Amino acid sequence: MSSVMTAKFSIGEKVMVTPPAGAITDVRDADVSQYVGQRGTVSDSWWVDSARGDVFYIYKVKLGGGEKEVVLHEDELMQGKM
Repeated sequence: MSSVMTAKFSIGEKVMVTPPAGAITDVRDADVSQYVGQRGTVSDSWWVDSARGDVFYIYKVKLGGGEKEVVLHEDELMQGKM
């Protein structure tokens, strides 16, 4: 059983979408690439416990000042001021 780690980003925090560092290009990256460089606000988060015992966070991010929300992995975000 794994323990839940602390989320890197809080609800309401300003973030910027970034490509995962050192990631091999795959289908997931293709979806993220259209948002890279955009800034937004974290509106929700969830932790996921994989079958291998890895625990990671995913975040719902409201982009810019619009209504568009996307769900991203923690490694696809960095702190960003708006």
